[in-house]
Amino acid sequence: MRTSLNSLRTFETVVRKGSIAAAACELRVTPGAVSRQIKSLEVELDVALLTRDHRGVRPTDAGERLQQDLQAAFSQIAKTVEGLGKRRSRNRLSIFCPPMFASAWLIPRIDRFGLQSEVVIEDKWTCNDTYPPSADLIIDYGRPTPVEGFVAQKLTDEEIFPVCNPELGQRIAQGCGLADVTLLHRKGIPETAHWPGWKSFAAAVNLNGAFDDTQGLHLSTALILEAARNGKGLLLTNTAVAHDDLATGRLVRPIAESMQNGCGYWLQVPRSRLRQPGIAAFRAWLQDEIDECFPRGASASDST
Repeated sequence: MRTSLNSLRTFETVVRKGSIAAAACELRVTPGAVSRQIKSLEVELDVALLTRDHRGVRPTDAGERLQQDLQAAFSQIAKTVEGLGKRRSRNRLSIFCPPMFASAWLIPRIDRFGLQSEVVIEDKWTCNDTYPPSADLIIDYGRPTPVEGFVAQKLTDEEIFPVCNPELGQRIAQGCGLADVTLLHRKGIPETAHWPGWKSFAAAVNLNGAFDDTQGLHLSTALILEAARNGKGLLLTNTAVAHDDLATGRLVRPIAESMQNGCGYWLQVPRSRLRQPGIAAFRAWLQDEIDECFPRGASASDST
């Protein structure tokens, strides 16, 4: 029998937190996804692990035994990983972040950090683990909730707005209706990002009926920004991702409408690694770069 580690971790979190909803917040998935993982585990093991009543959930006798063993196992894994981390090069930094933020904003600036360290940047959104044990720093987009063992630092508040290349922007300015413009849709965005999509954006800024949100090109995050730069359509993006392209004129904002939904970029660092020199240096450097692009008190539209 090969039991899913994801299911076991989900079960351990539910019992530790005492509810499906609280576990979903920590794991940054939906309550429905947590319930499906638990049901799948119970079916696989052919035993009831949780009882549910008006107060929430609690483990059965079998669930209690499994929980105790899982806590011990996960604790040992964490210690082993931590030990391996201490033995690796002290100059190595492992950074997990959303791919568009990495390619459009972080990577163009990373050489300013000095690179005396070995810097590893990985795609946060394709990682199976919400909080990878190997991560020294995690940059994420959304509305994070407090996570035990991590220190969270807010980096930016983000506005969401359409952009396109200058040629398409000029066509729109000359009267080309938005209904005649190809819309670019991003694929693979996690639910925790609370990304509105074109339909929700239109409703938020009173553009209902201005365009057909069911049409357009559906592209992965790795491809969609380049498609916008090459005039393939209108891209719904956010402040930090669009910053450099707007500053250089590769992209323009063809309409003034924008929205905020309470999301932004956050830096999360394992509390146990806060005082490591390389991590402290990167945090300070990152904050300086953020402050340079997005001065305190300036609106997102001002900084773009």
